[in-house]
Amino acid sequence: MIQIKNAAELEKMRKAAAISAAALKAGGEAIEPGITTAEIDKIIYDFIVRHGARPNFLHLYGFPATACISVNDTVIHGIPSRDQKIRPGDIVSIDTGCKIDGFNGDNACTFACGKLDVDTAAAVVGGIAKGCELAGCALIGGETAEMPGMYPAGEYDLAGFAVGAVEKSKILTGQNVAPGDVVLGLASHGVHSNGFSLVRKCIERAEAAGTVPATLDGKPFKQAIMEPTRLYVKNVLAALAAHPIKALAHITGGGLLENIPRVLPEGTAAHLKKGSWPQTELFAWLQKTAGIDDIEMNRTFNNGIGMVVVVDAANAEATAATLRAAGEQVYTIGTIAQRGEGAAVVVA
Repeated sequence: MIQIKNAAELEKMRKAAAISAAALKAGGEAIEPGITTAEIDKIIYDFIVRHGARPNFLHLYGFPATACISVNDTVIHGIPSRDQKIRPGDIVSIDTGCKIDGFNGDNACTFACGKLDVDTAAAVVGGIAKGCELAGCALIGGETAEMPGMYPAGEYDLAGFAVGAVEKSKILTGQNVAPGDVVLGLASHGVHSNGFSLVRKCIERAEAAGTVPATLDGKPFKQAIMEPTRLYVKNVLAALAAHPIKALAHITGGGLLENIPRVLPEGTAAHLKKGSWPQTELFAWLQKTAGIDDIEMNRTFNNGIGMVVVVDAANAEATAATLRAAGEQVYTIGTIAQRGEGAAVVVA
Protein backbone atom coordinates (compact mmCIF):
# COMPACT_ATOMS: atom_id res chain seq x y z
CA MET A 1 0.00 0.00 0.00
CA ILE A 2 1.32 3.45 -0.93
CA GLN A 3 1.58 5.78 2.03
CA ILE A 4 1.69 9.54 1.53
CA LYS A 5 4.52 11.05 3.56
CA ASN A 6 4.11 14.30 5.45
CA ALA A 7 6.63 17.17 5.35
CA ALA A 8 8.50 15.99 8.44
CA GLU A 9 8.83 12.46 7.08
CA LEU A 10 10.05 13.75 3.71
CA GLU A 11 12.71 15.79 5.47
CA LYS A 12 13.90 12.69 7.33
CA MET A 13 14.05 10.81 4.03
CA ARG A 14 16.16 13.60 2.54
CA LYS A 15 18.49 13.49 5.55
CA ALA A 16 19.04 9.74 5.20
CA ALA A 17 19.64 10.03 1.46
CA ALA A 18 22.02 12.96 1.93
CA ILE A 19 24.17 11.09 4.46
CA SER A 20 24.28 7.99 2.27
CA ALA A 21 25.21 10.05 -0.80
CA ALA A 22 27.94 11.92 1.08
CA ALA A 23 29.33 8.63 2.41
CA LEU A 24 29.41 7.32 -1.16
CA LYS A 25 31.29 10.45 -2.24
CA ALA A 26 33.82 9.99 0.58
CA GLY A 27 34.41 6.40 -0.48
CA GLY A 28 34.80 7.38 -4.12
CA GLU A 29 37.31 10.10 -3.31
CA ALA A 30 39.41 7.58 -1.38
CA ILE A 31 39.92 5.35 -4.43
CA GLU A 32 43.55 5.22 -5.46
CA PRO A 33 46.05 2.55 -6.43
CA GLY A 34 47.04 0.42 -3.42
CA ILE A 35 44.06 1.05 -1.17
CA THR A 36 42.05 -2.04 -0.23
CA THR A 37 38.31 -2.36 -0.56
CA ALA A 38 38.20 -2.99 3.21
CA GLU A 39 39.87 0.38 3.81
CA ILE A 40 37.33 2.09 1.56
CA ASP A 41 34.57 0.33 3.49
CA LYS A 42 36.00 1.60 6.80
CA ILE A 43 36.00 5.18 5.48
CA ILE A 44 32.34 4.84 4.55
CA TYR A 45 31.46 3.24 7.90
CA ASP A 46 33.18 6.00 9.87
CA PHE A 47 31.45 8.69 7.83
CA ILE A 48 27.97 7.23 8.39
CA VAL A 49 28.45 6.73 12.12
CA ARG A 50 30.02 10.16 12.55
CA HIS A 51 26.86 11.70 11.12
CA GLY A 52 24.57 9.93 13.57
CA ALA A 53 23.31 7.19 11.27
CA ARG A 54 23.97 3.47 11.11
CA PRO A 55 24.89 1.35 8.09
CA ASN A 56 21.82 -0.47 6.86
CA PHE A 57 23.72 -3.13 4.87
CA LEU A 58 25.91 -4.28 7.76
CA HIS A 59 24.68 -7.74 8.91
CA LEU A 60 21.69 -7.56 6.54
CA TYR A 61 21.10 -11.19 5.47
CA GLY A 62 24.54 -11.89 6.92
CA PHE A 63 26.38 -9.26 4.84
CA PRO A 64 29.62 -8.53 6.73
CA ALA A 65 30.40 -4.97 5.63
CA THR A 66 29.06 -1.43 5.42
CA ALA A 67 29.25 -1.00 1.64
CA CYS A 68 28.99 -3.31 -1.34
CA ILE A 69 32.20 -2.76 -3.32
CA SER A 70 32.58 -4.56 -6.65
CA VAL A 71 35.74 -4.29 -8.73
CA ASN A 72 35.73 -4.76 -12.50
CA ASP A 73 33.65 -7.84 -13.43
CA THR A 74 32.67 -8.74 -9.86
CA VAL A 75 28.91 -9.07 -9.71
CA ILE A 76 27.11 -6.82 -7.23
CA HIS A 77 27.19 -7.08 -4.29
CA GLY A 78 30.95 -7.36 -3.80
CA ILE A 79 32.22 -7.95 -0.26
CA PRO A 80 35.06 -5.63 0.84
CA SER A 81 38.32 -7.42 1.61
CA ARG A 82 41.71 -6.60 3.14
CA ASP A 83 43.25 -8.74 0.41
CA GLN A 84 41.79 -6.84 -2.54
CA LYS A 85 43.86 -3.82 -3.54
CA ILE A 86 42.76 -1.31 -6.14
CA ARG A 87 44.97 -1.14 -9.22
CA PRO A 88 45.33 1.61 -11.85
CA GLY A 89 42.55 1.27 -14.42
CA ASP A 90 40.19 -0.68 -12.13
CA ILE A 91 36.47 0.07 -12.35
CA VAL A 92 35.01 0.23 -8.85
CA SER A 93 31.27 0.11 -8.11
CA ILE A 94 30.20 1.19 -4.62
CA ASP A 95 26.74 0.83 -3.10
CA THR A 96 26.11 2.58 0.23
CA GLY A 97 23.15 2.79 2.57
CA CYS A 98 22.31 4.16 5.99
CA LYS A 99 19.39 4.48 8.35
CA ILE A 100 18.51 7.44 10.56
CA ASP A 101 15.29 8.52 12.25
CA GLY A 102 13.54 5.43 10.86
CA PHE A 103 14.30 6.10 7.20
CA ASN A 104 16.83 4.60 4.80
CA GLY A 105 19.08 6.17 2.21
CA ASP A 106 20.64 4.08 -0.58
CA ASN A 107 23.08 5.32 -3.22
CA ALA A 108 25.41 3.74 -5.76
CA CYS A 109 27.98 4.91 -8.27
CA THR A 110 30.77 3.55 -10.44
CA PHE A 111 34.26 5.04 -10.24
CA ALA A 112 37.51 4.46 -12.09
CA CYS A 113 40.98 4.38 -10.61
CA GLY A 114 43.21 6.62 -12.71
CA LYS A 115 44.59 10.12 -12.96
CA LEU A 116 41.45 12.18 -13.34
CA ASP A 117 42.20 15.89 -13.45
CA VAL A 118 39.96 17.23 -10.70
CA ASP A 119 39.80 20.79 -12.05
CA THR A 120 38.90 19.56 -15.53
CA ALA A 121 36.27 17.18 -14.16
CA ALA A 122 34.77 19.98 -12.06
CA ALA A 123 34.60 22.25 -15.12
CA VAL A 124 32.93 19.54 -17.21
CA VAL A 125 30.35 18.67 -14.58
CA GLY A 126 29.76 22.36 -13.91
CA GLY A 127 29.06 22.92 -17.59
CA ILE A 128 26.63 20.02 -17.71
CA ALA A 129 24.86 21.33 -14.62
CA LYS A 130 24.59 24.81 -16.18
CA GLY A 131 23.13 23.31 -19.34
CA CYS A 132 20.55 21.43 -17.30
CA GLU A 133 19.64 24.62 -15.48
CA LEU A 134 19.18 26.55 -18.74
CA ALA A 135 17.05 23.75 -20.20
CA GLY A 136 14.99 23.13 -17.06
CA CYS A 137 16.30 19.56 -16.76
CA ALA A 138 17.21 17.56 -13.67
CA LEU A 139 20.71 16.05 -13.58
CA ILE A 140 19.90 12.73 -11.93
CA GLY A 141 22.96 10.55 -12.37
CA GLY A 142 26.22 9.93 -14.08
CA GLU A 143 29.55 8.19 -14.10
CA THR A 144 33.03 9.58 -14.45
CA ALA A 145 35.67 7.07 -15.49
CA GLU A 146 39.24 7.29 -16.68
CA MET A 147 40.79 4.40 -18.58
CA PRO A 148 44.57 4.70 -18.79
CA GLY A 149 45.87 3.30 -22.06
CA MET A 150 42.63 3.98 -23.92
CA TYR A 151 42.60 7.79 -23.90
CA PRO A 152 45.79 9.87 -24.00
CA ALA A 153 46.34 12.44 -21.26
CA GLY A 154 44.17 15.49 -21.80
CA GLU A 155 41.61 13.76 -24.03
CA TYR A 156 38.06 13.09 -22.88
CA ASP A 157 35.01 11.32 -24.22
CA LEU A 158 31.65 12.69 -23.08
CA ALA A 159 28.32 11.02 -23.73
CA GLY A 160 24.89 11.77 -22.36
CA PHE A 161 21.19 11.66 -23.06
CA ALA A 162 18.02 13.34 -21.92
CA VAL A 163 14.52 11.97 -21.45
CA GLY A 164 11.43 14.14 -21.76
CA ALA A 165 7.69 13.68 -21.60
CA VAL A 166 4.91 15.34 -23.56
CA GLU A 167 1.16 14.88 -23.68
CA LYS A 168 0.31 12.91 -26.82
CA SER A 169 -2.18 15.57 -27.88
CA LYS A 170 0.55 18.22 -27.80
CA ILE A 171 3.14 16.42 -29.93
CA LEU A 172 4.22 18.53 -32.91
CA THR A 173 4.07 16.19 -35.91
CA GLY A 174 4.29 18.90 -38.58
CA GLN A 175 1.45 17.27 -40.46
CA ASN A 176 -0.62 20.47 -40.47
CA VAL A 177 2.18 22.55 -42.02
CA ALA A 178 0.82 23.99 -45.27
CA PRO A 179 1.87 26.23 -48.15
CA GLY A 180 1.79 29.88 -47.08
CA ASP A 181 3.06 29.19 -43.57
CA VAL A 182 5.94 31.35 -42.39
CA VAL A 183 9.39 30.07 -41.44
CA LEU A 184 11.02 31.92 -38.52
CA GLY A 185 14.69 31.46 -37.69
CA LEU A 186 16.21 31.90 -34.23
CA ALA A 187 19.83 33.04 -34.26
CA SER A 188 22.53 30.63 -33.13
CA HIS A 189 25.45 31.45 -30.86
CA GLY A 190 28.00 30.20 -33.34
CA VAL A 191 28.93 26.73 -34.52
CA HIS A 192 27.15 25.02 -31.61
CA SER A 193 28.11 21.33 -31.52
CA ASN A 194 28.24 20.36 -35.17
CA GLY A 195 30.75 20.71 -37.98
CA PHE A 196 33.84 20.68 -35.78
CA SER A 197 35.77 18.30 -38.02
CA LEU A 198 35.74 21.02 -40.66
CA VAL A 199 36.32 23.75 -38.06
CA ARG A 200 39.51 22.01 -36.95
CA LYS A 201 40.69 21.73 -40.55
CA CYS A 202 40.05 25.46 -41.03
CA ILE A 203 42.05 26.29 -37.90
CA GLU A 204 44.93 24.08 -39.03
CA ARG A 205 44.90 25.71 -42.46
CA ALA A 206 44.81 29.22 -41.01
CA GLU A 207 47.56 28.48 -38.48
CA ALA A 208 49.80 27.12 -41.23
CA ALA A 209 49.20 30.25 -43.29
CA GLY A 210 49.45 32.62 -40.32
CA THR A 211 45.98 34.00 -41.01
CA VAL A 212 44.11 33.18 -37.80
CA PRO A 213 42.00 36.28 -37.01
CA ALA A 214 42.40 37.95 -33.63
CA THR A 215 38.64 38.39 -33.24
CA LEU A 216 35.38 37.29 -34.83
CA ASP A 217 32.08 39.06 -34.19
CA GLY A 218 33.74 41.18 -31.53
CA LYS A 219 35.01 38.21 -29.52
CA PRO A 220 38.49 36.71 -29.19
CA PHE A 221 38.95 34.01 -31.84
CA LYS A 222 38.92 31.03 -29.45
CA GLN A 223 35.86 32.33 -27.62
CA ALA A 224 33.97 32.81 -30.88
CA ILE A 225 34.82 29.27 -32.00
CA MET A 226 33.93 27.67 -28.65
CA GLU A 227 30.87 29.74 -27.75
CA PRO A 228 28.47 27.40 -25.90
CA THR A 229 25.41 26.14 -27.77
CA ARG A 230 22.37 28.34 -27.28
CA LEU A 231 19.58 26.43 -25.53
CA TYR A 232 16.15 27.48 -26.76
CA VAL A 233 14.06 25.25 -24.49
CA LYS A 234 12.44 27.69 -22.08
CA ASN A 235 11.79 30.45 -24.62
CA VAL A 236 10.35 28.06 -27.21
CA LEU A 237 8.14 26.39 -24.59
CA ALA A 238 6.79 29.82 -23.66
CA ALA A 239 6.03 30.54 -27.32
CA LEU A 240 4.36 27.14 -27.71
CA ALA A 241 2.10 27.90 -24.78
CA ALA A 242 1.03 31.22 -26.32
CA HIS A 243 0.84 30.54 -30.06
CA PRO A 244 -0.28 27.75 -32.45
CA ILE A 245 3.19 26.75 -33.63
CA LYS A 246 3.02 23.98 -36.22
CA ALA A 247 6.58 22.64 -36.32
CA LEU A 248 10.04 23.08 -34.84
CA ALA A 249 13.39 22.04 -36.27
CA HIS A 250 16.58 22.11 -34.22
CA ILE A 251 19.40 22.86 -36.67
CA THR A 252 22.13 20.40 -35.73
CA GLY A 253 24.19 18.04 -37.92
CA GLY A 254 23.01 18.36 -41.52
CA GLY A 255 22.26 22.06 -41.19
CA LEU A 256 19.18 23.75 -42.59
CA LEU A 257 19.04 21.51 -45.65
CA GLU A 258 18.68 18.22 -43.77
CA ASN A 259 16.89 19.18 -40.55
CA ILE A 260 13.96 21.24 -41.84
CA PRO A 261 12.62 18.46 -44.14
CA ARG A 262 12.17 16.20 -41.10
CA VAL A 263 9.26 18.33 -39.89
CA LEU A 264 7.54 18.94 -43.23
CA PRO A 265 4.67 16.84 -44.59
CA GLU A 266 5.08 15.15 -47.94
CA GLY A 267 4.62 17.45 -50.91
CA THR A 268 5.81 20.62 -49.18
CA ALA A 269 9.09 22.51 -49.19
CA ALA A 270 10.71 25.36 -47.30
CA HIS A 271 11.71 28.25 -49.52
CA LEU A 272 14.27 30.29 -47.59
CA LYS A 273 15.32 33.76 -48.72
CA LYS A 274 19.07 34.17 -48.98
CA GLY A 275 20.21 37.18 -46.98
CA SER A 276 17.12 37.25 -44.77
CA TRP A 277 19.40 36.59 -41.81
CA PRO A 278 22.94 37.93 -41.42
CA GLN A 279 26.01 35.78 -42.00
CA THR A 280 28.27 36.34 -39.02
CA GLU A 281 32.00 36.95 -39.30
CA LEU A 282 32.54 33.45 -37.89
CA PHE A 283 30.63 31.68 -40.65
CA ALA A 284 32.04 33.99 -43.33
CA TRP A 285 35.57 33.09 -42.14
CA LEU A 286 34.76 29.36 -42.10
CA GLN A 287 33.31 29.51 -45.61
CA LYS A 288 36.29 31.43 -47.01
CA THR A 289 38.89 29.29 -45.25
CA ALA A 290 37.22 25.99 -46.16
CA GLY A 291 36.50 27.14 -49.71
CA ILE A 292 32.96 25.72 -49.76
CA ASP A 293 29.85 27.04 -51.51
CA ASP A 294 26.59 28.25 -49.98
CA ILE A 295 24.89 24.87 -50.35
CA GLU A 296 27.55 23.07 -48.34
CA MET A 297 27.56 25.85 -45.73
CA ASN A 298 23.84 25.28 -45.20
CA ARG A 299 24.37 21.51 -45.06
CA THR A 300 27.43 21.44 -42.78
CA PHE A 301 26.74 24.24 -40.29
CA ASN A 302 23.71 25.90 -38.76
CA ASN A 303 25.03 28.99 -40.64
CA GLY A 304 23.59 31.39 -38.08
CA ILE A 305 20.17 29.78 -37.47
CA GLY A 306 19.95 27.36 -34.55
CA MET A 307 16.20 26.75 -34.42
CA VAL A 308 13.43 26.99 -37.02
CA VAL A 309 9.81 27.71 -36.12
CA VAL A 310 6.96 27.15 -38.59
CA VAL A 311 3.72 29.01 -37.94
CA ASP A 312 0.79 30.19 -40.04
CA ALA A 313 1.12 33.67 -41.51
CA ALA A 314 -1.60 35.15 -39.29
CA ASN A 315 0.34 34.29 -36.13
CA ALA A 316 3.88 34.85 -37.38
CA GLU A 317 4.42 38.38 -36.08
CA ALA A 318 2.94 37.66 -32.67
CA THR A 319 5.04 34.50 -32.32
CA ALA A 320 8.19 36.39 -33.31
CA ALA A 321 7.35 39.16 -30.83
CA THR A 322 6.99 36.66 -27.98
CA LEU A 323 10.34 35.08 -28.81
CA ARG A 324 12.06 38.47 -29.10
CA ALA A 325 10.64 39.55 -25.77
CA ALA A 326 12.20 36.41 -24.26
CA GLY A 327 15.61 37.40 -25.62
CA GLU A 328 15.81 35.59 -28.96
CA GLN A 329 17.02 37.14 -32.20
CA VAL A 330 14.26 36.23 -34.65
CA TYR A 331 14.31 36.50 -38.45
CA THR A 332 11.59 35.78 -40.98
CA ILE A 333 13.64 33.56 -43.26
CA GLY A 334 11.11 32.04 -45.64
CA THR A 335 7.78 30.40 -46.36
CA ILE A 336 6.35 26.97 -46.98
CA ALA A 337 5.41 26.12 -50.57
CA GLN A 338 4.32 23.18 -52.69
CA ARG A 339 7.38 21.06 -53.36
CA GLY A 340 6.86 20.04 -56.94
CA GLU A 341 10.06 18.64 -58.49
CA GLY A 342 12.45 20.76 -56.44
CA ALA A 343 14.37 20.14 -53.23
CA ALA A 344 12.73 20.05 -49.80
CA VAL A 345 14.69 23.17 -48.80
CA VAL A 346 15.60 25.87 -51.28
CA VAL A 347 17.77 28.85 -50.32
CA ALA A 348 17.60 31.52 -53.01
